Amino acid sequence: MNVIIGTVLLLAIMGIFLAIYTAYQKLHGGEETLFGCASCASHDYCESYKAGARECDSPVDAKEKKYEAVFFDLDGTLLDTLADLKNAVNVSLEAAGMPKRSMDEVRQFVGNGIHLLIERAVPEGTAPEKTEEVFAAFKSYYTEHCLEETKAYVGVQAMLTAVHGKGYPMAVITNKNEEAAKSLIQTVFKGKIGLTVGQHDGVAKKPAPDMFLLTAKKLHVNAKNVLYVGDSDVDLMFANSVGCDCVTVSWGFRGREFLKEAGAKTIIDKPSELVDIL
Repeated sequence: MNVIIGTVLLLAIMGIFLAIYTAYQKLHGGEETLFGCASCASHDYCESYKAGARECDSPVDAKEKKYEAVFFDLDGTLLDTLADLKNAVNVSLEAAGMPKRSMDEVRQFVGNGIHLLIERAVPEGTAPEKTEEVFAAFKSYYTEHCLEETKAYVGVQAMLTAVHGKGYPMAVITNKNEEAAKSLIQTVFKGKIGLTVGQHDGVAKKPAPDMFLLTAKKLHVNAKNVLYVGDSDVDLMFANSVGCDCVTVSWGFRGREFLKEAGAKTIIDKPSELVDIL
């Protein structure tokens, strides 16, 4: 009798679990829900998967892929943000009675976060408290005007579509403030990139490996099996910090000769070349 009762209870428990699991599948769009999209392995970040499809429209055998994911830098790699950054810098400097900076100067100042951008932009010997005033003014102005001249580089939109079509999860890692970066990416790329990790409290900025490892963890991939794409020496150091392959782009803020001198091994001149590499 005890055996019969135990068997009945076990079957009842299994039935309850199966009912819960089935309901979860129906709610989230298919049997692969617990593990994300079955086709592109992008977990919760595949737009087709989030929309309720069982898999995305470009299934790729994971064994055919060279990498587990592709991570991008933002400024100078996907987006040409230089004009808006220069304008925000100069508005802030002018308000503090300081001389403006040229486009080429601002180009050299970017890459290590906006605070260091302002530290480099203010005149040498500026008092720390004055630098903080300029920094506060910069943040306020840039938040309101960051999309006036900013745009995706030619060919980037098509490249992102093609990379997704090959089945690669994609993410952006940037030293830009995370909320500002998310806003820019959502506005310009409209859901093509599901995950953005930017500068925020408690996580060291690039080239320290912290943001890279955090992003890899969120996407459930091995950091060493990621292809990282950037435009500067900071990006090269960032990729080296986790031991992954790095592609640098010549159209960004530094240029081909600078990248070669910095030790770049793979430099591309147009976004479509990245698709060929993959």
